[in-house]
Amino acid sequence: MLTMEKEKILSLLEKQGAEHFDPYWDALEENLLVAVSYYITNTSPKKHCNIRDVADFLKEESWFKKLSEFFETVSDSQDEKAAYVSIAAVSNEIMNGLVAGVLTKADKIPF
Repeated sequence: MLTMEKEKILSLLEKQGAEHFDPYWDALEENLLVAVSYYITNTSPKKHCNIRDVADFLKEESWFKKLSEFFETVSDSQDEKAAYVSIAAVSNEIMNGLVAGVLTKADKIPF
């Protein structure tokens, strides 16, 4: 179970990108947030996650490798695994755009 305030973070991201509403990108962004936050909450001693943690993780060079290795161990019945599978299926170009969009929006959120 995620201890991240998912709805709050998604709401903040939506406000930051309101001028570019696109259901495809919104769904991918949400799935990326779910997958990364699940990874962080299950591998970090903090056991919670915020948007800054997600952004810091996405800035790591090997973030996708870490995520992929982690999700190999996660049961297919976990909702978070489905979120990971949906983002793992996109092309590198789409993934780069997705990450750039999340990071741009995250940088605008005041902390």
